[in-house]
Parts: sequence; structure tokens; C-alpha cells
Amino acid sequence: MTKARPGRPDILVNAVGEPSRGWVDYPGRLWIARANLGAIYSPDGMTIQFDNGTIWQRAPEAPPPPLRRRRR
Repeated sequence: MTKARPGRPDILVNAVGEPSRGWVDYPGRLWIARANLGAIYSPDGMTIQFDNGTIWQRAPEAPPPPLRRRRR
């Protein structure tokens, strides 16, 4: 989810690629229209807890491998 202003609709996509309109009700709370479901999200956006109890946590991306230097 992109950082949206409260009340401004945005398009969300679920794990299987189905789009739905959603919006931020107020900072820290969002609503997903197709699922008829609300959720709270962490300030860093890494965790979403839905009203039905489901919790999504984004795994941090692994850092890129170090560059190899050529020996001369």
C-alpha cells in the first residue's frame, strides 16, 4: 500500500492478484472495500493486523551481495 491521505481511495492487490479499492480511514487504520474488512498497520508499514485476526508481516529484503574486486 502506498502512503495515502486519509479518505483518499487507492487500489490494493491481494496475494492472488485481485484488485480492490481501499483507503486510510485515519492514520494507522485502513479499509479494504472488496473484503469488507478493516485493519490497523504499524507505523513502519511492515505489519498489518486485520479485524478478523489475520496478521501480515513483510519480510525485510536481503541486502545485495558484496561487490567482488578483481585482484591485479
